[in-house]
Amino acid sequence: MERIKKCSVSELVSQKKETVLGNQALIEFWKKYLPTLEIPKINLDVLVESVIKELDKITQLTKDKSQNILEPVDTKAIDSFINLQQDFNHRIEAYNSQIDGWNEEINGLKKKQPDLNKLKQEFKKLEIQQKRFFPEVAKICDTYKTILENVESKKQLQQEKQVQLTLSVSKKLVNYGEKINKYLEKFGTSLKLEVDPKPTYIGRSKEPSIKYSLLMDEYKIDLEKYALGEGDKNSLAFAFFLAKLSLDDQISDKIVVFDDPVSSLDRTRRNRTVEYIKELATKAKQVIVLSHNDNFIFELYEKLKGLGIEHNTLKIDNGEIKEWDVKEEMKLPYFATIAKLESFLEKKRKLSPKDAKELIRIVLENALELRYFKYFEKLGDKYWLKTMITTLRNEKKCRFRYPDREEVLQELDSLCDFSASSHHGNIGYPYREEEKEKEIESYVDSTLKMIYEVI
Repeated sequence: MERIKKCSVSELVSQKKETVLGNQALIEFWKKYLPTLEIPKINLDVLVESVIKELDKITQLTKDKSQNILEPVDTKAIDSFINLQQDFNHRIEAYNSQIDGWNEEINGLKKKQPDLNKLKQEFKKLEIQQKRFFPEVAKICDTYKTILENVESKKQLQQEKQVQLTLSVSKKLVNYGEKINKYLEKFGTSLKLEVDPKPTYIGRSKEPSIKYSLLMDEYKIDLEKYALGEGDKNSLAFAFFLAKLSLDDQISDKIVVFDDPVSSLDRTRRNRTVEYIKELATKAKQVIVLSHNDNFIFELYEKLKGLGIEHNTLKIDNGEIKEWDVKEEMKLPYFATIAKLESFLEKKRKLSPKDAKELIRIVLENALELRYFKYFEKLGDKYWLKTMITTLRNEKKCRFRYPDREEVLQELDSLCDFSASSHHGNIGYPYREEEKEKEIESYVDSTLKMIYEVI
């Protein structure tokens, strides 16, 4: 509602009556929400009529005065008009004051009403909620609710299973570490594994990752600074492999392949390897062993034949895979000589150092003859280790398993010179001292490595 301002008589006549009528209409509207609202009482018609009447008097008085300016006039009409104007203004102020009060109440009521945009949003929400109970929508919502409940149930089950998996994996990790250390101990190494029992998962992988430290004589090894020897590397890798197999619940369905498992292993570890393969042969579906070490195959053959396990032996001869009669070949003196030299190092049989020294040349001649016989055919029957080495040195196409060909030939020369005096006497070296047993053991060990790993 508009507020009536203090104004001139002409304004009262032309405008304010319309304003009062507009306010009356608004008051009627708001009375529905504010029952205490009442229309202010003001009779503008009477007031305007009185003002116009007095104004006419003043106008006439002014006209009379203008015609006779020296004639005094009665100013009671002016005083009466002033009093009437003041009364009129008081009434207007009272009216405006009452209107201001109603405006405050109306504004207060408006502030209590919710925002129209919010009402629209709530209305849309109510419409959506209403649709929720339509039969076709209710069915979809119920299905969705069931799916959510199932998802939550599965999540809970997954969390429970994850806890169980972590505990199970942790237990297996500890068991795995113990198995590895057991094999390392039996291999006679000074290595030991320290396994973190808490599994970790890298990225989004669902496969647990193992964290472990490697100890040597109880001291932790920094593999970024230090390197293990080939024997220790192979023993460690083999221990990991055997431990994994020993914990496999489905080993009876597995085919296990060993590729040269005794490479760089000493005799103690080789004997242990034979024992483990023998044990595994009774558990796995099939075991396949590949090796360059004939004597190792012979030992394994002897261990397995008493178990009653069906087995087959094959060998590569000039690029062809053929049946191999191990039992017949084991009768060759060459392999018996190897067995004697190994027993000498293991101190299991009575073989004198002198006899062991003599066997070095014999076993090397046999080994070279077996592997490189085609280069010696032109020599006839009159050749020995030295001439064999010379022949191989001249045959540039001859290749050994060890890549440095000249280094192999030099080592063969050294072994030949050491053992030759046992066969040809010491005439060329009349004052040569007899070798000590440790020195002979060293040459025997080098000879066996030459046969198993080098030539």
